[in-house]
Amino acid sequence: MAEQSPQTKHPGGPSAGSGSPPTTQSGPPRAESRGGRPRLQLDLRQVEELARIGCTEEDMAAVLGVSVDTIQRRKRTSAEFRGVIEKGRASLRNSLRRLQVKKALEGNTTMLIWLGKQLLGQSDRQSAELTGAEGKPLMPPAVIYLPRGEGGPDPLSRKLLPELYDKRAPDAQRH
Repeated sequence: MAEQSPQTKHPGGPSAGSGSPPTTQSGPPRAESRGGRPRLQLDLRQVEELARIGCTEEDMAAVLGVSVDTIQRRKRTSAEFRGVIEKGRASLRNSLRRLQVKKALEGNTTMLIWLGKQLLGQSDRQSAELTGAEGKPLMPPAVIYLPRGEGGPDPLSRKLLPELYDKRAPDAQRH
């Protein structure tokens, strides 16, 4: 078996003996990997700061010089990257909450009401009761006059609606 000469790899091509010069890359530096395109090294302090000021994934990608897909993929695959973004966003929420509470304690009524709803479960509940004059119902109870034939109410009506026949209006009973 013939012995093969060792080949060294470099970022510009598959092997040092390929004859092509190493290429320079633009954008963030890349980490060493076992194969395929080298992994981008993203500055985690910068990522955290971007999250702290409320940047979206699109904003982060633009500032870091990578695609939105790269940001989303890194969030899925790297607990450290995901943790840095969560830490930055938590810091933003805490800063906002601190400022809101400060405004509320300074007497800002709108902020007091809003924080009461958000933090204390308070809400605007309004109930409305509709009544007529002097607190009476809006509609009087219905009065139903049932016809009487020569022999009185028909047997089926009397069977199905006995409470109506028993509570007829006084002038209906006189007929």
